[in-house]
Amino acid sequence: MDNAGSSRPIRIDLSGKRRETFESVFYRWAINVGKTLIVLVELIALSALFYRFVIDRQLVDQRDELAQKAFLVKAQRGLEEEFLAIHARTDAVVETQNSTEAVFNLVTTIRQALDEGRFESGEVIINQDIVSFQGRAFSVFDVQNFVDELSQNSHVESISLDEITSSDLGIRFSMTIQLATAVRNL
Repeated sequence: MDNAGSSRPIRIDLSGKRRETFESVFYRWAINVGKTLIVLVELIALSALFYRFVIDRQLVDQRDELAQKAFLVKAQRGLEEEFLAIHARTDAVVETQNSTEAVFNLVTTIRQALDEGRFESGEVIINQDIVSFQGRAFSVFDVQNFVDELSQNSHVESISLDEITSSDLGIRFSMTIQLATAVRNL
């Protein structure tokens, strides 16, 4: 009975639980945290993979849309060329119309002066941008008034009197009328 001297009571654990040490609790905690981290990393990897599929689908859709638009542009090329040709013809018609209008205004002014009896006409030569005119007036003042009237015309760039001679029948004159640059270069 030597044990009686050391009076330590004997304990018997009937609960069936083992005593947990710090190391076992730490290992269990580390394993649970590791499992959680692995699941989180896998979720991030799966979401990145899904995002890549979404981006790839968007790229394919954009390429398809770009190819469709390129096809439409190529298909419209013929219409554009036709439109440009019509535009060029329209510009030519406008240029011709403006040039014709300028010459018509000039000829109308000359005809009105003839009808009023300010002078008599000998010859009128009409080129693309130059009108040459020869006539006979009763006085220099009639010629000067006619030149002043022509200079007020917006289609006239310059007027030059090429010849003025006096005769028994009045003043013979020859003039060249240059049409304005805007009319010539439309």
